[in-house]
Amino acid sequence: MDSLLMEEAVSEKLQVSLACLRRWRLQGEGPKYVKMGPMVRYRPQDIEDWLVTLPTGGKAIVTSKVLIATAVTITRLGSHTGTGEEWADRENAVTAADAQAFKRACSCFGLGRYLYRFGETRVRLNSRGEPLAIPILPEWALPPGMTMAQANGLASDTRGPVDQRLTAEIEGFRGMLGDPIYAEILRRAGHSADARTIPNAERQKQTIEKMQAAARGFERLRQLAEMAGDAQFFAVTERFKIASVTELPSLAALKQLVDDLESLANQQVA
Repeated sequence: MDSLLMEEAVSEKLQVSLACLRRWRLQGEGPKYVKMGPMVRYRPQDIEDWLVTLPTGGKAIVTSKVLIATAVTITRLGSHTGTGEEWADRENAVTAADAQAFKRACSCFGLGRYLYRFGETRVRLNSRGEPLAIPILPEWALPPGMTMAQANGLASDTRGPVDQRLTAEIEGFRGMLGDPIYAEILRRAGHSADARTIPNAERQKQTIEKMQAAARGFERLRQLAEMAGDAQFFAVTERFKIASVTELPSLAALKQLVDDLESLANQQVA
């Protein structure tokens, strides 16, 4: 059984005076009590039960959070998404959540608050929303070891780290494709005349993709040549004035030769 409390202990527990406690008893208010002759005692549980019935001050607010996802895309680098959240009842909750999401997305690129230092720059976009020319960035805005050159008033490729293994892979295509087509792909995809001077790893990857596609074209050409036979193959290649397919002057010439042999093969089947 719980020990009984004297009114002095209850007065201290409830932080009210003895006079207030006695007035409650006279008026039939306050917690239940036990009368023991001239003495008054209180059960602890009766006090707890009474406290639960009392109204509380203030008001309860049921709220939720604003959740925002922001995607940041940097051409040729990629895209990252960050999320931000804030209690909906707070002032400027949406703005705060959006700012948090933006900062988190930028942090994936290693970008920090220095973005706020940029002045407004207008960049022309193509139909896909991609910049027609990359704007020149100040030196403080570039990662260490990277520079941006400018030619003819337009921004050129960002120079950055390259993968030497990709350089070796690119150079390995020279004998397979021949000098003319190899140089064409270097110029168009790698923006360079030499595999060792391609400006960055992204350009290296694009160059390899184009060279792999050209290599598949040469493989198809060899298959068609075997199907056609030497006489017909040499007749088709006569107009290109070449001694070997690796002397083909361009990707367009490679495509034309494959198309001609495909047409010949279709005629033979028919």
